[in-house]
Amino acid sequence: MDACKKSILGYQVSDNRAVGPCILAMRMALGKFKTFPGKALKLIADGYSTYPLASQQCKLEKGWDFDVTHFLRPHPYNYWKPLNELDAFKDAENMPAKWQILIYLGQKAILNMQQTQVV
Repeated sequence: MDACKKSILGYQVSDNRAVGPCILAMRMALGKFKTFPGKALKLIADGYSTYPLASQQCKLEKGWDFDVTHFLRPHPYNYWKPLNELDAFKDAENMPAKWQILIYLGQKAILNMQQTQVV
């Protein structure tokens, strides 16, 4: 999902969470860039191990080098509970709605980090 436009860039429906479907979804989403942003791209995903593996494959295949930030696993921000248990999710009725909230929270965290960095 594009964090700015809030639009879906890629998806893959699968009966499992193997690395293959993850690679296909990443290719679909990241292939939309005219010029790949490199390390400026921040992929926010849940803590499942397929995302770093898929990003390694994308780097090998396409030269796409980007960071994967894990976001749904237990986190000190939420007293070591998964972030999807935050009150912010109480009105989110489906996963796309939860992802929009996660993207918003991620943007907010990045802006906060940028504002507090010493230049």
